[in-house]
Amino acid sequence: MSYEGHEEYLCAVGHRTQVDCNEDRPKACRCGEALVWRHSVDETNGFYVEDASTFAAGTRLIGFDDVWHVDHYGNKYATKIDRFEPAESINSETGQSLGNVWINIQAEKEALAKEIAENDANRRWGVMATPQNGSPWQILTEYCLDTTYFTYSLGSHKEKPVGFTSREDAVGAMNRVMEAGMPPNTRFEVFCFDQRDNP
Repeated sequence: MSYEGHEEYLCAVGHRTQVDCNEDRPKACRCGEALVWRHSVDETNGFYVEDASTFAAGTRLIGFDDVWHVDHYGNKYATKIDRFEPAESINSETGQSLGNVWINIQAEKEALAKEIAENDANRRWGVMATPQNGSPWQILTEYCLDTTYFTYSLGSHKEKPVGFTSREDAVGAMNRVMEAGMPPNTRFEVFCFDQRDNP
């Protein structure tokens, strides 16, 4: 069964917007204000008593706006649009509190950006050597290149690899190792790893 549900949003002034999970996320509220809060409601398998993601997020009414229109006779009339703030969610089946389940969109974006930056800062590239005779594959565990000499070592894949900060640097090192007389019948390639996994 495919996912079914909808997304709820509150904008900076409290207007509530709801879109189906198959629709594009709105870029802003219909009033033009930024969307500040969001909550996903999973309707795939109905309600689960203790699962806040299967219930609408709680809101507290804080006011309303009048949106004025003119009909085809020239008469003015207003449409009332309620304004809300995030509040505690209540299980509509049991009356049990589910807490405040709203997610602050800006804080979520900042947390994601921080995670991406940390992952980028810890991404390294290594060089792998795979013998074609069935022997265990190896990695570049030592690499030194300066103006007077060049040296390298291949070691067990269980050892700490030399970590290059870019794929281009790893490819350059791989090419130098191959030019220096790589072991026969060995295939070289670069791979990506997280240096936090190789302390």
